[in-house]
Amino acid sequence: MRSTWFSRRTAPLLLIVAGGAVASAPCFRPSPISDFGLIDLRPGSTRTVKFRAGYSELYAIGLQMDQKIASQLAPNSVDPDKFCNSQQACKAWPASIAFSLSVNGVDITKSVQPNTATAGGEYGGQETFTWQAAYVDLRRGEDYQLTARSTADGSALASAKPKLVVSVDTPGFYEGLMLQSFGAFILAGVLIICGAIWALVNWLRTRRRTATI
Repeated sequence: MRSTWFSRRTAPLLLIVAGGAVASAPCFRPSPISDFGLIDLRPGSTRTVKFRAGYSELYAIGLQMDQKIASQLAPNSVDPDKFCNSQQACKAWPASIAFSLSVNGVDITKSVQPNTATAGGEYGGQETFTWQAAYVDLRRGEDYQLTARSTADGSALASAKPKLVVSVDTPGFYEGLMLQSFGAFILAGVLIICGAIWALVNWLRTRRRTATI
């Protein structure tokens, strides 16, 4: 009897706890973006960073900056309405960066593919613009060392506060994360509701038995 009573009391609680765990699981996923802070774009300046890839995906290495300021400084490269085409004499994008990359001490710089696009990048709403300078496939859990060397005078972008970032760039990746989070939310809701209903039913049965006695 005691064991049965204990299971009736704890089983609904375990369902509710499990629901909470499922709901919080997306919060513990590795970040798909590594932000290494401001970078000096004066010619010849270098920056070396170490990081661990959270996913086995295609990553973009780039500069994230204030979208509004960047659009004013380089409208032909940032503002979609003013992108440069072959029939226009447009001002070139001021920054140019060479990268070297190693994994667990082994040089894999040859795997880094420069971005050949003349304009555009990733837009974070109306807040940020990320110029994707190069792409590389990374493996989850591996330790990487990245060195970025400015090969041109990109100091004109200083007021846009450019930051060196490495972010997942696989098509559909972020949509997949959103779907996983939504699925986790739905499952968590079902577990919590079932646990609450089960607990309520047990409570009502207990009250009835008490009233009968």
